Amino acid sequence: MYSNKYVLDLLKDAIVDETIDNKFYTEMANKFPENKMEFLSIAQDEQKHKNMFEDIYQKLTDTSFEPTNINYKTVSENLNENLSNAVSGELSEIEMYRPILFALENQQFQNYLFEIITDEQKHATKLNHIYIKNK
Repeated sequence: MYSNKYVLDLLKDAIVDETIDNKFYTEMANKFPENKMEFLSIAQDEQKHKNMFEDIYQKLTDTSFEPTNINYKTVSENLNENLSNAVSGELSEIEMYRPILFALENQQFQNYLFEIITDEQKHATKLNHIYIKNK
């Protein structure tokens, strides 16, 4: 049983964040069909991240975590406003995920975090590209 409460709390937050982001990007794909494929790709990555964080949490605690009372993001009518907020969110998540990476010694978990962090960087770049293209 893993005992670092701070890391376990960060993992719970990560599961919630990835759940929120998956729904947000799915809604973005529906609302802004001209960028549908990019948003669906990001949404798919966010679901993958959620699954990875759930796997880590389950293996560390021998229990699962099911978030409740999730405050989902609202997708506005303004594409660039959504994009600006999304880029900030992706970069904030990278900052939150690094302490998890540094705290876990298991190679599989470190690989998960490396993949997740680089995906989040890729998302920020994609979102910036869409923002510039639509400005």
